[in-house]
Formats: sequence, C-alpha cells, structure tokens
Amino acid sequence: MFISALEKFSKEINIQNLSGFNLMGTNLKMQIFGFDNYTVTFFCNPNIYIKLIEYEIKNYFTNLFESNKEKFKESIRSGSLDNIDELNQLGRKWLEELNKSYEHSIIDLELFDIESAKNLYNGLEDFQEITNLEFSIILEKIKKLKLNLMKAIVAEDFEEVKVLAKIFQELKIKCAS
Repeated sequence: MFISALEKFSKEINIQNLSGFNLMGTNLKMQIFGFDNYTVTFFCNPNIYIKLIEYEIKNYFTNLFESNKEKFKESIRSGSLDNIDELNQLGRKWLEELNKSYEHSIIDLELFDIESAKNLYNGLEDFQEITNLEFSIILEKIKKLKLNLMKAIVAEDFEEVKVLAKIFQELKIKCAS
C-alpha cells in the first residue's frame, strides 16, 4: 500500500515515470507497473529478469482493465471486491501460466548459453575458415583476371578484353549471391 501511495503521490510532486520503479533486495524484487487508473505491483524472486516478460504483463493488464472497466468502476464506487472475485481467480491462473512460461524461457536460455554457445562458436570458426578460403580463391581469381586484362590491353586484343569483362561480370554475380 505504501508503494501505491508513493506512486499516486508522485504525480503531485511531479516524479516522472514511477511506473517503471523497481526495488531489489537479497530476498525480494518489486516491480511496479502503472496503468491509467491502476497500479500493479509484483513481488518476485530477485533473480527474475522482468524484461523477458514485461510485454506479456503489460498486455495482460491493459486488456484486463479495458475489458472489465465497468466491474472495476463498480468496485471502486462500492468499496467491495466481490464483483471482481472471478477476475482474481483468472489472474491467479494467468500468473501460474506466466511463471511456467518464464521458467521454460529461462531453461531454454540456460541450455543455449551453456551447450549451444560452444557449438555456435565452433560453427562460426568453420564458417570463418570457409569464408577465408572462398575469399582467398576469389582474390586470386581477381589478381589473375587483372593480370590477363593488362596483357590483353598491351597486346591490344580487344576480343580477349570482352571475354575477361564477361568473366568479371560472372565473378561479381557469384560474389553478390
């Protein structure tokens, strides 16, 4: 409640963007999301990387508040939360699914980071070797083409210049693809 009051009071003292406010300790991480008329506070494990699921959270609550506008207005007017009790249950189920989704995302990232990074590095090494070989072959072809062009120019063999120009065009096309 203190944080919600601080968020509301921040508008009075002109603190900008308190909705991005977060607090982190050794046992707890708190993240606040502000919406038009509501504030949502998450208390999480301090190791949670909230940016990974921030879009899902904001999207869920934006849709929830928009599609249940009248229920929330009635709850505020009456001071009773009875008419939004079903939303509370749906929210709990959504939060459980979000936790599962987050855990799977983190597991996938951990698996990728640990095992696949080595494979990715090795793949990049192989690709670099292939690329170096390809480019060295192409560079040799270009050098040879330039040498043959110089010989054709000195010999004034314009038929050979045409042939070399065609080879050059084919080489450019091959390199571009």
